[in-house]
Amino acid sequence: MEKFLDETLKDYQDIGMSQDNLIKLIFLLRDNHTKEMSDIDSNDAKFAVDNKDRICETLRALKKFLIASKLHEYYKSENRSFIPLYFIAYHIFHKQTLTDNLHKLFDTYDTAKWNKWYCNQPSVAGSVLYLDKNASNCGGYRTTALYKNDVSYSVPIAFRTSLKMAGDSGAGADHHFGFVKQNPDWSWGEWAILSQWTNGSAPHYMSVRTRNAYGSQTQEYANYADGNYHIYDGLWLSTSFAGYVDGVLMYTNTQYMPTQALNPTFSNAKPNSGQGNTYVDWFLLRKYEASEPTWST
Repeated sequence: MEKFLDETLKDYQDIGMSQDNLIKLIFLLRDNHTKEMSDIDSNDAKFAVDNKDRICETLRALKKFLIASKLHEYYKSENRSFIPLYFIAYHIFHKQTLTDNLHKLFDTYDTAKWNKWYCNQPSVAGSVLYLDKNASNCGGYRTTALYKNDVSYSVPIAFRTSLKMAGDSGAGADHHFGFVKQNPDWSWGEWAILSQWTNGSAPHYMSVRTRNAYGSQTQEYANYADGNYHIYDGLWLSTSFAGYVDGVLMYTNTQYMPTQALNPTFSNAKPNSGQGNTYVDWFLLRKYEASEPTWST
């Protein structure tokens, strides 16, 4: 046990690991979060020795996460709380992944900024991404579009976002978010998106929309340009695209499904037509599991 502690501390002091933190981590990994340092016993030592490789690979993955998320320098400083890292380490350790593969969990962790916009660059206020409805007109249609042009994703994939759409005097908005492969003015392309939009003089509706080279399918649900944050999910398979608002299924489109890899997108459209601003609090992108877990609040 003493040898394990010494070797591990030497390798992970740069993420704030101390002997006390490592012993507390062992307690937590054993699901004993109330145990005191003075109560360490032979069972703890046996657990640490028997699971040495997995604990070390867990810490290796944790360190990669901190580097990828640009928090490594922060935790190298003294007196940083290790408490948030306990949660991450616990999740990694108990993940249904082979020990030899644990350190690869964050090899593809994406911390790059969204790096492409058409016409006007979005801004960030606090931690919220802000798409301005009053941005200058570009060709009479697209004001602000944000998408990742150097990374595309293929089915099965899912996104989840906390997003607020502000409508002017109940007028609704033209906001689009999800997956798209497009030219700059959206005059053609493929997509699987959720969209708060207007169709001529029709009311503004939240819609589930799919399109490929042969046509498009749009199913309208309800108006959510109410100035409040809602949780939106888009689940994209090769044969269907399902849209959810606050955990409630809107529609599942099965026609005109995209056939190519697409880019994540947020956009605000049709300048000066009465629509409101778009505010994105957070965005989660993940592989769509064959057996989906249940979302929790």
